[in-house]
This record gives sequence, C-alpha cells and structure tokens, in this order.
Amino acid sequence: MNYEEFRKILRNGIGTRSQKEFAEQTGISREHLNRMLNNKNIPQPSKETLGKLTPHLPNTSYNELLTACGYDTVSIEDRVKEVEQDLINGFHQLSDQFWDSPLELFKTLEVLWTSLGKFRFSENEEQDDDTSDADFYTQITFAWQDEYCYFTDFLFSYAKTMKGKIVPVSISLETPSDICTDWENDTYTKKRVVSHTRVLDRKVSQLNAEERLLKAIFGGDDEIFTKVGFGFEYHADHFRDFLIQHSSSFCTSKEEVDLFQKSLNEKGDFEELFEDYIDPLTRSGGTGAVVAAIMRRETNLDFHYYWEYNDKSHVMIPSETESPKEVPHTNIIYTYAKELKLPSFGLCYHHQHISRKENLIFNTNDYFLYFNDKKRN
Repeated sequence: MNYEEFRKILRNGIGTRSQKEFAEQTGISREHLNRMLNNKNIPQPSKETLGKLTPHLPNTSYNELLTACGYDTVSIEDRVKEVEQDLINGFHQLSDQFWDSPLELFKTLEVLWTSLGKFRFSENEEQDDDTSDADFYTQITFAWQDEYCYFTDFLFSYAKTMKGKIVPVSISLETPSDICTDWENDTYTKKRVVSHTRVLDRKVSQLNAEERLLKAIFGGDDEIFTKVGFGFEYHADHFRDFLIQHSSSFCTSKEEVDLFQKSLNEKGDFEELFEDYIDPLTRSGGTGAVVAAIMRRETNLDFHYYWEYNDKSHVMIPSETESPKEVPHTNIIYTYAKELKLPSFGLCYHHQHISRKENLIFNTNDYFLYFNDKKRN
C-alpha cells in the first residue's frame, strides 16, 4: 500500500538529518528506512517499528503514526499494560537458564524482546528472607519512551549455584514510589502512574534541531568515496525465493535458523525482519548481507554487501584496481543475478558517504566560548 500520510510525517520529522544519522538514532537499518521513504508501495510498517520512530519525530505521537499506518489507536493504559506483559513474558522465556549475573539476563531480554528502551539495575543485592526458593533480590527498572517517558519497576528474585551462577526464580511488577527525572536530561511537565509504570510528559529539547540547522547552513567536511567491484546492484524483491533456494548455506547458526523459520511465515517487509541481522565477517546488515554471506559461503569468493547510498545497494567483490579491464567470475555472478531476477550485473561503482570531522562540530550552547578562546589565543 501507499502510506503517503505516514511517509509525510516521517519526512517532516527527520528534517535536516541524513538517513544514515536518523537510522542510527532509531536502530532501524538504513535500507529499511530508505524503502519506507522512497518506495511507492510498502508493506504496513509494524507497531514495533513505529515505536522505534516515535521518540525521534518531534511533535509526533505514537497514535498519529498508528493512524497513518492503518492501525487502531491505543490508550496510554493499554500501551503500558502491553509492554509490561511483554517484559514478563520475555523473562519467563529466559528463566530456565543459568546466567553469570542479573545484568547478563536482562541485557539479553533487552536485545531479544524489548527494542523500546533500556534496563537499569540497582547496585544493591539484598538477601531474600521471604521467598523459599530465592537467595537474593534486586530492583530493576525498564526505561522506555515514545512521545512520553516511562519507567517500569520490577523486583527480581534469584538463587545462586555453588559456582556463582544466577538461577532466576521470579519477577514481579513493583508499585512506583518516587518519580525519576533523569531521562536524557529532558524537562518533565506532568507526572503520573499508569498500572505499575511512571509516565512522564517531557519537553523536547531543541538543541539537536539547532545543530542540524547550523549544519544545513554552513555545511561540513563530508566526503564521498567510490568503491569499485564485480557483482550487481541489489534489490530485495525476490529475496524470499532466493533464501529458500539457498537455505542450507544460510542456516549455519541458531540465529540464522530462527530467522529463516520466521521468514517462511513472513508476508510483510523482509528488510524489517532481517534489519538486525549482521554478517559476522563484513559487519553489514539486512537482506543484502544475507545474500552476500550465502554467495561467499557457496563460492569462497569475497562477496560484500554495501548499504544504500543515493538509493543504490550493491553485492560485489571489491576490486584491487580503480579501473579494471575485465570482470572475473562472470558465470558465477550471472547465476546469482538471474536467481534474484536482477536486470544486469558486472562492474559496479558504489558511492560511500564519510561524515565530517568531529572537531568541526560545535555545541550551540557554548559556541561563543569557542571563538572567545580562539581570540585570546
């Protein structure tokens, strides 16, 4: 479908930020973001994706994004209870394992089940005299946000083995007591409790917008480099069929097996499903990284995936020279390009964007101090 209103909100919210900058802020892959912005028709963005976007879109609510993407709106009460239940369910999925520490357990829960925020841990480990199976308990807070900031408190009880391993016993939601006011140095206006979660309205800082405005006016030292290689411009339109055909080459780890099984039931955007997949060798991500990893494993050739720049991605073998006179391995590259139903293959030029020097980035709050110091020196 063409979610034009969603696309409009997203473009306006990104403002002068680059796609690369915004993707890094939200945790969404650049390729997925680019498809949402530029493809004429896109699958319905997931609620998880909308949750990631909301904190980084000024003056935009989670419900506005839901409406723009064809979902029913939700009340704060329902949203809080849903997240609380997701946290409890995620904990129970991990409670039958041994862990080195509570930190390791909840960092795993953070990665696998909760993309909205971060866990905070109390440094105090208290003796648990009330629970027969537990030796200790500690306070855990999950901090998350959309247009509001939320703090959900838990009491985590656990036992320890003779070798010091953590054995989870139980987790329970705690009734909030005092109001926490240290989320990213924002200023809070309203404070209230919903279910077991503290909900705070925040006054969004304009500092980032001012810095982006200075960048747009004065520019910077950004540079464009070009990589030359042999392969093809990549499009994910026929990725599912390619993955099924080469599943044995892809499924070499538990993570990859789980992703493949999920993909069999996926009817939406594969870029969203695979946006957190990282090729362990090249550190690139997304479906293009999957394709490059499969090709590399099957051919022992050094295929890399290069993320989008100016709407173009490439899977290719980097060239050792800037002006190669021929394309090696044409039969191999042709076979894969044909399977992916790509219109062409061969010599590729992939442009890369290198960010400006950090020492030429100024803080708008102390900009004048910098030049006063320069004058004195």
